[in-house]
Amino acid sequence: MVQRFCKACGVWYDEGCLTADGEPARLEGSTATEILRGVPYVRGYNTTKKAVRWTTIGTGIMHELVEMHEGEVDSNGSMEEQWAQWEEIFMNEDAKEALVPKVTGYVAYVQKAKFGWFECATCGELI
Repeated sequence: MVQRFCKACGVWYDEGCLTADGEPARLEGSTATEILRGVPYVRGYNTTKKAVRWTTIGTGIMHELVEMHEGEVDSNGSMEEQWAQWEEIFMNEDAKEALVPKVTGYVAYVQKAKFGWFECATCGELI
């Protein structure tokens, strides 16, 4: 089961109970930080494979890490350099601050995933 969080309402919703808005697409942005901030708040997974830790506890914890460390990434560097900096941050021991020690695979996931968007059942915000 996969759930989406609406920051405006403060409520988690099952994706199956929400109305999809458009087709899934890769995130776009002028910096890697902007793209990471655009990841929807999601928890859970739809697979029989073993889930990676951040899918179980949700992307909210990753948003916390982005907020904590965004000043450490050189937004004037190339996108490749920015993604490498984020990968290093997520693998750093300091990631323990957010209860996610050594996050692996998140940068690659964000770069490759096509995210769908849904209308919040309460306020209509895209989540």
